[in-house]
Amino acid sequence: MTRFRRSRRGIKICETVSGFSFSAFHDGKVVGYKLGKWTERPEKCGPLAVFNNLISAMDFLSAIKWDNGSKKYFKCKYKESNETKLYVPRRSNGYNSGYYERTILPEGTVFGDRVKIIKEVK
Repeated sequence: MTRFRRSRRGIKICETVSGFSFSAFHDGKVVGYKLGKWTERPEKCGPLAVFNNLISAMDFLSAIKWDNGSKKYFKCKYKESNETKLYVPRRSNGYNSGYYERTILPEGTVFGDRVKIIKEVK
């Protein structure tokens, strides 16, 4: 069971709008985060993606050139997941028709079953 594993430290990229933080990148379920509170992996959802270092997170955001200024880096703690892939909704005619596994991920990506954002990195 993952709840007995020690938490690890990482970096979470969140979109922040009107003081509310949520996953900056998602394909289906939007996961919300509160500073200092654990966020559990939602039911029927793949693992929560985190970066294991700030440089990888910054390189990723820089490479995709998809930031309107609302994306922020947060130091975080995470409980490591046994999962090794993200789940992404498969779309057919605009409707969700199941999921596929995303195996090609940015360098430094790690997975958690729960994440706690601690402090914004300025």
